[in-house]
Amino acid sequence: MDKLGQAFCPSCLFNIKSTTSDNREILKMKGALLMKKEDFELGVLRPEDADEATLLFVENVDKSYISHGEMQIGRAISESEWAENLYDQVRAEIIEIVSQDTVALPCCRNKEGKLVGWAICSLNLEYRYAELEDLVVKCDSRKNGIGKLLIESCEKFVKDNYINQIFLESGILNYSAHSFFSKFEYKKCSHVFRKILD
Repeated sequence: MDKLGQAFCPSCLFNIKSTTSDNREILKMKGALLMKKEDFELGVLRPEDADEATLLFVENVDKSYISHGEMQIGRAISESEWAENLYDQVRAEIIEIVSQDTVALPCCRNKEGKLVGWAICSLNLEYRYAELEDLVVKCDSRKNGIGKLLIESCEKFVKDNYINQIFLESGILNYSAHSFFSKFEYKKCSHVFRKILD
């Protein structure tokens, strides 16, 4: 997740409006091509992208990606071991959230149309915060501005929904991610502790 570059988030990125049951206006991203850069295109994950997105995740994250959230929801069985059903679980998560109004799912594709990165950012409207749940870029596509584009897309989604804070978690040994997020002014605000009881 240590991608840097000069990509930018276009102002038209989130402009389809819908209304939730509590009448709060949520802005959704278009489900089509949003921006073209020289080597990749920014779009939105769709249900039919679930297999490709899941494969990208499973093939491009290592054990350092594991944080307490992965252990809490069963993606990982410890801070150093992924669950055997990781593929099935990530795929099910993508399919479940892809149509939710309170979730942004920006993705990038290369010139051949292959997925090279994606992110999940969700809103908590009750407590007025957002969470960057996942951000993954294909290993051989890193350092090309894809991570920057994805994070800026998520931040725009959050701002457009009148929320001013984003939280994320990162594996304790995921130093490249820590460095990447620090460059975007994300600050450490807590430590998470765990005890396994007999």
